[in-house]
Amino acid sequence: MARLDSKQYAPGVVLNERDDRSHFEGHADALIAAGVIKQEWLPGAPGNQVGSVLVVFDVHGNGIIAPPRSRIAQCEGDFGFLKVIKSGNLFHVHKYQPKKDRERHEAARLAACTAETWQINKELAKPQRDYLGEWKTGVVNEARRAENLAKGTACFTGFPDVALTETDRRSILAAVDNLIKAINGTTPFVKQAKQTDGNVIRLADRAHCGMRKAG
Repeated sequence: MARLDSKQYAPGVVLNERDDRSHFEGHADALIAAGVIKQEWLPGAPGNQVGSVLVVFDVHGNGIIAPPRSRIAQCEGDFGFLKVIKSGNLFHVHKYQPKKDRERHEAARLAACTAETWQINKELAKPQRDYLGEWKTGVVNEARRAENLAKGTACFTGFPDVALTETDRRSILAAVDNLIKAINGTTPFVKQAKQTDGNVIRLADRAHCGMRKAG
C-alpha cells in the first residue's frame, strides 16, 4: 500500500523518498519500463532467490547481483545498491545512495539530533520561576505601601493631604513591621494552582469570591 507522502514516479510506479534511499513500488513490468530495475534482478528469475534480491552497483553503475542470503547490513555499497522484494503481485525496490552520500546524511542527522538535545538541555538548565518567593515579595510590597501611606511619603491620587497623629502613625508602623516579619516567616505553597490572564494566581473559585481589583 502506498504511503500518504508518496508520489507518482512513472505510470504504475509509486515513489517515496527518504534522506539516504528511495522506495519504489509497482508491478514488475511497470518498474522495468520506468528503468528502476532490470528483468534479471527480479526475485524468482533464473538463479535468483524467490523472496528478495540484493543488487550492488560498481563504479560504472552496473548492477551486480549479490550472493544469495546477502544482507544490507553486510553491504558497503560504495556506489549504491538496491534491494528488490516481492510482495504478492507487487515489488518493492529500496534503492540506496552511494556510501559517501549515506554517511553525509547520517552525519547531518546526528548533528541535528545533537543540536536538538543541546537545546532541550539548555531549556532544562534554565532556572525555574520562583512563584512562592515572588508571592511573598509581592505581599511585602503591599505592606510597604501601607507603611509609606502611614509615614506620609505616599498618598492617594486626588486625595487631600491626610495626616495621622504621632500615636496612630507609630501604631500602624509597628503593626506593618510585625506584618512584614510574619510574611517573611511564612512557608506558602501552591494549592490547585491555575494561572489566569492577569497578575493573580487563582487557588480556587471560592478563594477570591469577595476580592475586587484595586483601582
